[in-house]
Amino acid sequence: DFEFGKRPLCEAVFARTEMLNAGSVDLEVLSVSTDNVHFHGPQFKPITLSPGARVNISVLFLPRLLGPVNSTMRVSTSTGVYVRTMTGHGVESPYRVAPLLG
Repeated sequence: DFEFGKRPLCEAVFARTEMLNAGSVDLEVLSVSTDNVHFHGPQFKPITLSPGARVNISVLFLPRLLGPVNSTMRVSTSTGVYVRTMTGHGVESPYRVAPLLG
């Protein structure tokens, strides 16, 4: 799971995870998505992983509100959907910036 900790509003931070094809046949990684505006998945192009191959997947946390936020990242593959939990906490910016919401 991804734990981004406390981050100032409007200050982005990346985390990266690695997906491994531990199977004995090719694995198609079809898409990566998140379900919350505070977390952004990569612009992902479908890829086929041969057995033993790996792919890095980056996620961005950009808090827009104060307080805790939770989300899930879904990685859709030819064998099903893999879910990772993501958490972060938006805190006041030392630069006193605030997001433009609307």
